[in-house]
Order: sequence, then C-alpha cells, then structure tokens
Amino acid sequence: MKRLFAILMSLVLAAALACPAFAASDVITTARHGIAVVAVGVQVGDQWQEAGWGTGFFVGKKNQPVEYLITNHHVVEYYLENGAGELLVGADGSGAVVTARAKVRVYFDSQDFTEAYVVDYDATRDLALVRLSAATDKRAALTLCSPTDDMVGDTVYTVGYPGISDSVSKESTTSRGESDATVSTGVVSRISTVAGTGVGQILTDAEIRHGNSGGPMVNERAQVLGVNTYSVSNTEGEQANYAVNIDEALPMLNANNVPYTMAGGIPWVVWLVAGLAAAAVVVVVVLLVTRRKKTVPVAVAPPAPSVPSVPSSPALRDSGYRLQGVAGALEGKRYAIPASGQLILGRDPARCTVTMPSGTAGVSACHCAVWVENGELYLKDLGSTHGTFVSPGSRLGGGQAIRIRPGEAFWLGSQAQTFVVAERRPG
Repeated sequence: MKRLFAILMSLVLAAALACPAFAASDVITTARHGIAVVAVGVQVGDQWQEAGWGTGFFVGKKNQPVEYLITNHHVVEYYLENGAGELLVGADGSGAVVTARAKVRVYFDSQDFTEAYVVDYDATRDLALVRLSAATDKRAALTLCSPTDDMVGDTVYTVGYPGISDSVSKESTTSRGESDATVSTGVVSRISTVAGTGVGQILTDAEIRHGNSGGPMVNERAQVLGVNTYSVSNTEGEQANYAVNIDEALPMLNANNVPYTMAGGIPWVVWLVAGLAAAAVVVVVVLLVTRRKKTVPVAVAPPAPSVPSVPSSPALRDSGYRLQGVAGALEGKRYAIPASGQLILGRDPARCTVTMPSGTAGVSACHCAVWVENGELYLKDLGSTHGTFVSPGSRLGGGQAIRIRPGEAFWLGSQAQTFVVAERRPG
C-alpha cells in the first residue's frame, strides 16, 4: 500500500508540473477586458474639448458589475486643477460670458463612454481612484497581486492605450475598444523603493509609452502587479520603464471602502497539488476499506509619460478661490473665481457672470466685481446705487477697488445679500 501511495503522489506531482501557465492570449484577453480609456477635458456648453487621456483598470468583486478604476494622478491632474467638476464662469476673448466644467470620461469604445469623477488621489504616489457615474458590466474587475522579490525575471505585460490620438484638438477617429489596447511584453527587472518618498515601484523592460499611464502591469495569470506610470531614457537611447507597486494603491482602496480581489498568498500550483493529493488520499482510504471488506473499490474522479494637455483658455483657468453665497438670493451657491478675468455680480444677465434675480432689492444691474491679480483677491464697486460693503460695514466708493482675504465677507446693498470668498476645498 505504501508503494501504491508513492506512485499516486508521483502522478500528482507530475500532473501539477505538467499544468501549463495561462496562454499569453488568455492573459491579454483578460487584461483588455479590465481596462478603459480615461479622458479629461472641459465641457463648454454642448462642446467637449478633450485635454488628454490615459488608461485605467477596474477593481471590484469577481463576476460583479464594476464602478471603480485605478489610474495615475497625472492622468486626471487637468481635471483636478480646473475646478474638479465645479462650474467655472469667465469671459472669452470678445468679453462674452462663458461657463465651463472640467470632466472625466471613461470610454469603452470611441462612441461609448460614461462620465466619472475622482474619488481620491495621491500626487506623491501618482495614483488616483475614479468612480463611474453608474456601475457597468461592460468591463470586469482585475485581480491584484502583491509583488515579491522572487518575481524578478518573471514575464509581465503592460496594457494600455498609447497613441490613440495624434492631436487632442481633433476628434479621434480611432476606436477605443478592448481590441485596440496595446500590449507590451517584458520581465520584472527589479522591485524597489524610491528614496525620499518610500513609494514602491517596479522596473521592467516592457515598454510603457505615452497613453499607457494608469494601465495595469500584469503577470502570467493576468493579475495586476503595478500601475504603469513613466519611462526614462538617456542619450544612448537606453530606456527604463516604471510602474507603481500595486500595494501602494491598497490604502486608498481601503480608506474609501472600495471592494477588490487579491490573489491568494499560496501559488495556484500548490493549491492544485494539495487538491490532487487530497484526492489521492481518498483513493488510498477507499482502497484500504474496500480491501478489508473484500468489496469492489469505487472509482474516484479527481482553473504616459505625461498625459498630453492643451492649455485651458486664461478665462477658464481656475485660480483656486471660490465665491460663496451665504445669505440672500444666491445662498448656498458656489462659483469658481477664474485666474484671469472677473466675476461680475449684478442683475443684468447680459453683462454679469454671477446674476441675481431681476427683482433683488438693493442690487444694481452691474453691482461689483471680484477678481484675482498676482495671487491676490480684489473687490470693486461698479458704481452701484445702494453700495458694496465689506465686513464689518465699510462702504466702498463708486469705482473703488480694495484687496480682500479668504474668509472675508461682503454684501450688496444690505446684509440680506452676503457673499464670502474662500479657497477651494481640497480634493
């Protein structure tokens, strides 16, 4: 019986070692089904002006609709620096009032997209967490896997959407579907920590190009080891490519209660061997029992480089300051103060960027203006009838401009129409 058990175990080990890794085509198919294009831009009226793009990959529970993506911070930086979805009001070159809103779009194909927003980000680690406006089954969550030093030399794949548009000023004619994702192959060259920041990273010879930013680096089981981030080269043409260690993203996922799937700590081959060994033990037990009972034995049968960007028009750039209505007709309303140009407050919608209702008492057609100059905030009365007042009650002369500080309040005509200037809330 001991000899029979030894034979069975030999067969088990041989079967385990004979089981091949995932075929490369399966890895690529799985990885492509877990990624999407993450585009950023500004919506001006009905017009979408794309400023850049990158790649993101989905996380979540297996076989469940997905709604969260991981990408690089620099992929969504344009969105964060231009109001993060808040309404921007300014003037164009002709002086006409313009309203705009920075947005994030996640594309499943060239004409199939959904809006999204940034839930959290870490500029030091160059990571961002993006959430769709609604969960979808058009993509699937990828499994995450913590890199270890024994993976050096292992094959990896970098997956993403580099070069999908030659010019951000023209509408892309290239599809942004699953099959359009580019795949590069290489090996893990080194797993290290960046001096000074302590951020874990993976060095690879698998190519990471413009547009790959935010995409996954996966192993031969299509499990995500890292987030493709950047490449550097020297004058001799030698290039090094880096991904952020996926472990750096776990605190962000945990802090926001985002579900995700981690690869088991025990290699799949070990699980297979354990399972087959258990089956072999069952066979042995059955043989022993049936042998003693002299019965017939029962047979037992045994898975970029940077996001390209176009400068926003000076009138639409965000200064980082906000005008907040705290009392009156616009109480609770919040307006971004542009880095260039003025917010004009009054009742005339043709000339004002912040418009009060036509019957608002004490407010003139063009009452006052707020703007930023050399990083400082200014308030000016535009010759209003009932005056512009600064806390605790000083009235500005007609045409008088003064500097104000974040947190200072002012009112139009009376304290019934009060505003305060503030800095934009972080995140």
